[in-house]
Amino acid sequence: MSLFGRKLAIWRLLAAHRGGLRLKELAERVAVSKLTVQRDLDDLSRAGVPVEERQVGQTNLYLLRDSGPAPTGLTFGETAALDAAHATLAPFRGSPFAEGIETVRAKSTSTGAGKNSFQGSQIRSTRGPAPAVLEGLLGGVLRSRRCLINYRPRSSTVDGDYRVEPYRFRLLDGIIYFDARVPPQPGFRTFTAHFIRTVHLLDEEFKRPRHLPRNGFGVFEGKPEQVEVRFDATIAPFIADRRWHPTQKLRTEPDGAVVFTARVSGMHEFVGWVMSWGERAELVRPAAWRAEVLRRADGLAMRHQRVDAAQRRHP
Repeated sequence: MSLFGRKLAIWRLLAAHRGGLRLKELAERVAVSKLTVQRDLDDLSRAGVPVEERQVGQTNLYLLRDSGPAPTGLTFGETAALDAAHATLAPFRGSPFAEGIETVRAKSTSTGAGKNSFQGSQIRSTRGPAPAVLEGLLGGVLRSRRCLINYRPRSSTVDGDYRVEPYRFRLLDGIIYFDARVPPQPGFRTFTAHFIRTVHLLDEEFKRPRHLPRNGFGVFEGKPEQVEVRFDATIAPFIADRRWHPTQKLRTEPDGAVVFTARVSGMHEFVGWVMSWGERAELVRPAAWRAEVLRRADGLAMRHQRVDAAQRRHP
C-alpha cells in the first residue's frame, strides 16, 4: 500500500465507523505501527480532513466530525414524542414546563432528527468520489502541488478542466468538499469532490498561505457580509446557548427576542438556515439575502398552491 493509499484507507475507515476507532484498531487494519498511524492522522488533519480525538471513558477514539455544527441527535421517535407532549400541554401554555417543551421542540424542528443545521436536511451522497480522485487531491494538499482536475458540477452538463491549488478538505453531511485556488482568479473556490472525474498531480509546487479563510457559515467561503437575524422569544434560549459562527454577537431585546449579528459568507447556506426556523426568524439584512428569503418563500407557496389546485381538480 502506498503512502497516500494508506492515508486514504484510514480516512475511509473513519468514515465507515462514525462512532470512532482506537489508534490500535486503525494500526491493525492498515498493518502499520500506532506511531505511523498517528503521523497519518496528523497529516490528514493538516489537509483539512476533520479528524477528531475524543475521550470516551478511559479510551481515546478517533473519528470524523462534520465541518458544520453538531446535530441534535434526536430520533424521529423522539421528535414525535415531543410533538405529542406539545399537543397534550395545550391547557398549560405559559408554564415553565410547557415553555421547556416548546423550546426543545423548536430545536428539533429546526435541526431535525440527526440532520445538520446548516443544510436543512441530511443529504447523503449516493456515490462517493473515486479513490483515485481522493488520492490525487490528498497528494496535492499534502505536497503543496498543483492539480489538473476534470469537474462537472450538478448545475452543468459540460465537463471543465481546472488547474487548481488544493488547500483543504471539508466534510459536511457525509459529502466531501475541498477548497482550492484557481489562478489567476482571486480567492478560493469550493468543489464537491464526487463531481470530480479525474485528477492529475502536476510537478508544480505552490506556496500555501499561513491562514485560510474561515468566514463561511457552512462549507462555502466567499466575500463576507454583515448579517442580522431576529429570533423571537420562543427559541431565543436555544439560539443564545450555541456558538453558530466565530464572529457572532447576540443582543436580547425587551420582549425576549434575540438579535443575531455576524460577518458570514455563503448566502445559499445561511438563507436556508434562517428559513429552517420558519416564522420564528426574520432575516433583517443584508437586503439581497432578505430578497432571497422572499423569493424562496414565494416559490414554495406557489408550488403548494399548484398542488392544491391539482388535487381539487382530481381528488
